[in-house]
Amino acid sequence: MSTAAQALEHKLERHMGDADRILLYLFLGHFPLVMAFTYGQGTWLTGLVGAALTIGAAIAGYLTLRNSRALRVINALVFAVFSALLIQVQQGRIELHFHIFGAMAFLLIYRDWLPIAVFAGAIAVHHALFNVLQEMEATLGGMPVIIFSYGCGWDIVALHAFFVVFEAAILIYFAQRLWTEFKDEVDLTHRIQQNNDRMLTTFQALDSLSGEIRSYFGNIQQMAQEMKSSASQQASAVEQTAVSLDEIARMITGNAHNAHRTNDLASFVAEKAQKGGEAMETAVGAVSEITKKINVIDDIAAETHLLSVNAAIESARAGKHGQGFVVIASEVRKLAELSQESAKTILSLSRDTSQSATNAGFIMDEMLPSLQQTATQVAEITRSSQEQNSGVREINKAIKNLSETAQDTAQASDDLSTTANQMQKMADLLVSIMYELKQELDD
Repeated sequence: MSTAAQALEHKLERHMGDADRILLYLFLGHFPLVMAFTYGQGTWLTGLVGAALTIGAAIAGYLTLRNSRALRVINALVFAVFSALLIQVQQGRIELHFHIFGAMAFLLIYRDWLPIAVFAGAIAVHHALFNVLQEMEATLGGMPVIIFSYGCGWDIVALHAFFVVFEAAILIYFAQRLWTEFKDEVDLTHRIQQNNDRMLTTFQALDSLSGEIRSYFGNIQQMAQEMKSSASQQASAVEQTAVSLDEIARMITGNAHNAHRTNDLASFVAEKAQKGGEAMETAVGAVSEITKKINVIDDIAAETHLLSVNAAIESARAGKHGQGFVVIASEVRKLAELSQESAKTILSLSRDTSQSATNAGFIMDEMLPSLQQTATQVAEITRSSQEQNSGVREINKAIKNLSETAQDTAQASDDLSTTANQMQKMADLLVSIMYELKQELDD
């Protein structure tokens, strides 16, 4: 049996059980009704016995055949008996025939055509039989059998039968319609239940997914907070690094400036040293020339001294006439000796000066490559300092960009944290809505 058929059977069983119970209560209510209509008719014994037996049959059927089609047929017959009993205790009063139409309408509760058809058939048999009995003036317990209080006849039976069949046909039609609607309702309810089950399954999956999403959003929010904290620390560290690099850049700029000045000074010293070396070479040459000239003077002084000696000798030979020349020769000799002595002193000094100048020239020659190399190295240092300064500026620029990026990252992390918080609230709202829908579906 399919699920839909099981759902229909279960729904039908519950509905028929409720209908059986309602009709039983209705039958129990017929006992005082029958007894009330016996008042003043002298038919209370017939009513008492007939109503008791009929209700007993209804109770027995309810206890043994509940939720079955057989009980529906029995209940249709019970209704027909009660209609016949009410007509009999009222001596065929025409108004009591209305009970037939009301009872037949009550049978529509089963949404089954068979009880209505059985009831209509039972009423037809009752009218035909009691019409014959009334014409035969038959009695029941000393009481005449009466179907119509104003007389009987087949024409009247046919007229009543026509209206009973007419109503029975209408009720059977509606019973079929109600049965079809009932099946459609059960089928629709079953499909709705299936959809609800699927929706509940979906809601459970969404609930689980929402829990995971909330967990993910919580992790994202935590990561965003950590990222924000790290970015803030990074921004602070980068800012401090930028400040340090600014200081280093200023120091490198100062060093480059000093190196540039040192380079200029070294170049100047090397240039002056070179010129000093050249001057020393010139001085050595000049001293050499002086030495040569002094040698000439020394030679002249030696010759003068010799001449003065010769002059003194000749003056001595001249005697009295050469006395003046002797004095002059003596003075000339002294002058020559003094000149020769001065020449020797100057020559010694010139030699010492020449040697010192020569040594100084050697020293300058030795210093000049070092000074030039120093100037070259200082120039290299200056160029390196400039390149380093340029590199530090580029690094400082990159650090500043990194600082701005870190700040942007911190801001983005803050925005991400805010977004994650909002989406977590939306996820909570979605879970709340799904829970409410689930409660509605469960109800």
